Parts: sequence; structure tokens; C-alpha cells
Amino acid sequence: MSWTRKGWFRLTSLSKIKDPIRIVSLDGQSARLEGLAPHAAYEVVDPNNNPDLVWDPSTHDVISGGENVAHNADRDDLGIIIGRMAAIRCFKFRAAKSIPPAGAALFRSAMTWMLCG
Repeated sequence: MSWTRKGWFRLTSLSKIKDPIRIVSLDGQSARLEGLAPHAAYEVVDPNNNPDLVWDPSTHDVISGGENVAHNADRDDLGIIIGRMAAIRCFKFRAAKSIPPAGAALFRSAMTWMLCG
């Protein structure tokens, strides 16, 4: 539990987010991604199903939206990366409900910096 000016609130567990992070292995072997220890819900999909994260097992890079978001990421690191992507998605969802349109561009650039920074 955490304290804000409005009082106590409970943090929502990232594993309870209804929309899981979709991940795919670039070599097409989905068995590599089974049994991860993620900090959020994830789903192994095929490359044609619009994945959120693409892991390249040969270079150990993780790609999201055409941008390289992690270098030298082993299979064991993917759980943390999935959790970070879920957290950013949660922040974006909450911010989209509360930020006026004029501040949306600034928020997008700040989120990009947090993810890639």
C-alpha cells in the first residue's frame, strides 16, 4: 500500500492486467519462451500476430515497434523486460485517460525515453 494526498491505495499487480504482453522468438521456436518467470502476464504468439516484443536468440536483442529496447538479453532476462513493458502500457493507459491532448506528445516522448533510455 502507498500513500498519496488522496489517501491510501493499493497498487495493481502487473500480473492481473487483462491484456498480456505478446512475445515471439525471431527464430520461430516458441518453445524457447515457455516457462518464463515474468513479472506480468505474457502470451507467446506467432510472428504474424502483431507481437509487442520480439526476442532474437542469436543476438540477444529485444525489439518493440521496430526499436531495439534491450541488448544482450538472455532468456532469463525476458521476464523483467515483459514486466517493464506491462508497466509502461499501464502508465500509457492511465495517462491517456487523464492527459489533455496538448500534453500527449510530451508524454509519448517521456515514455519512449523511459523505455529506451
